[in-house]
Amino acid sequence: MNKSFLLKIPAIVFAIVIFVLSQIPGEVLPPNVFDLQDKLEHFVVYFLFGITLIIATSTVKFKRKRIFLVLIIGSIYALLDEIHQLFVPGRVCDITDFVADALGVVFSLLFVNVILKLINRFIPEDTI
Repeated sequence: MNKSFLLKIPAIVFAIVIFVLSQIPGEVLPPNVFDLQDKLEHFVVYFLFGITLIIATSTVKFKRKRIFLVLIIGSIYALLDEIHQLFVPGRVCDITDFVADALGVVFSLLFVNVILKLINRFIPEDTI
C-alpha cells in the first residue's frame, strides 16, 4: 500500500461514519439539550472531517489546490449528506445544517493554518 492511499484512509472512514450516523431515524436520536446543539454537532463533525481531508490531501503540492480540494470535497459531501437525509424517516434536508457543515470544514483549514504557523514560529525547522 502506498503512502498516498494510507493518508486517505481516515477521511474515507470518517465519511462512512457520517453516512452511518445520517442513517439513524430522527425518532431514535436523543433530544437536544440546548438551542443550536444540532448545529454545533454538525460543525464539530465536519471540522473533524475537514482535518481528515487535509491529511488526505497532504501529498498535493500546491497549497491553493489543496485548500480548494478540501473545501470542494467537504462541501459536496455535506450537501449529499443533507440530501441523503431526505430519505431517512424523521430526518430533514436543512440548509442551516449544510452551512454548519461547510463552516466546520472552513474552520478546520483555518485551525490547521494557525497551528502550522505557530509551529514554524516557535520551533526551528532544523529541530523537527
